[in-house]
Amino acid sequence: MQRFVALFAFCFALVPLRAASPLLTLENEQLPSPAGVGARNPHFVAADNKSISLVWSEAGPDQKPPARSARFDSYTHAWTKSDLTVASTSATPKIDEPVTISKSGRLAKAWFDADKKDPHILVSTSPNAGEQFLMPIRVEDSRPSGAPDIVLLADGTVFVSWPEHYNQNETALWLRRISPGGSLSVPVLLAVLPASQPAQHLALVKDYDATPAQLLIAYSLGEGEASQIVTRLLTIAPPAAVANPCHTCPDPDEATRGHALRGRVVAFSAAHGTLTVNHDTIPDVLPSGTTEFKVDPSILKQATAGNEVFARIEKRGKDWWLFAARLIVRPETPSTHRP
Repeated sequence: MQRFVALFAFCFALVPLRAASPLLTLENEQLPSPAGVGARNPHFVAADNKSISLVWSEAGPDQKPPARSARFDSYTHAWTKSDLTVASTSATPKIDEPVTISKSGRLAKAWFDADKKDPHILVSTSPNAGEQFLMPIRVEDSRPSGAPDIVLLADGTVFVSWPEHYNQNETALWLRRISPGGSLSVPVLLAVLPASQPAQHLALVKDYDATPAQLLIAYSLGEGEASQIVTRLLTIAPPAAVANPCHTCPDPDEATRGHALRGRVVAFSAAHGTLTVNHDTIPDVLPSGTTEFKVDPSILKQATAGNEVFARIEKRGKDWWLFAARLIVRPETPSTHRP
């Protein structure tokens, strides 16, 4: 009861900070542990959209205890023994070492700044395979106490988990969503752990169809021969639809799809509904050059040869489509015309 009252007071104090943030709704299901008593140092390996393995070490007299592993079945939500061969898991990464993950030409990086007066968790993303990173976003609300972990979805959404001081003897694990546009959700409390055990690891289980994305989080409880590993399955509900107050901004759904593009309009065809753009390289998507895109008629009405365009592109069937376009209009010259 005291814990509930303390948590309520903590959240109430943060209402002004979160009032404008969208909710993050999820199912938090604790799974039967694949490891026995004495397991420790959990981390995930061999992750993809179809399978993932959890690796851990077991307490023993050896300085480098042997590694064990189990594979997660995303259909049955159960762990099965695995023959995965890995090196010892006794090494612990530095608390301020950045965590970096990549997917579909995008990168996301998270790190813990252990400033004594103002510790914080920062996340930065790159839409072009690390060529440039966006301004770091601060994600914690209180005093973080350890390293974060992150996963990156195909649409550019980032989920970050991290530990924070909860009270003198406990640490809280939090999860937060960062949209492709950089907006933060309300953080969700995942678990409360002993203060001496802030290490946690996050992994992406499923992000390949229209059903909700699923994540796994793993952490250890206890020490020595009494230590145990806890795993939880997090099923993420899609963000709730909200009215878009910016009439010149893309629809929120459009802003999360496809890949960012910047280029210059070369030609267009009202008859074929296409716009030809000369653009830079989009890593892992398109090489630099000139590409013809299918577009909505409303975009063609604004297009002028020579315009710079900022947009998103998406492969739909055999055609590339360009949407959410923002055109920089140049003064018309005798060589420019409209459809």
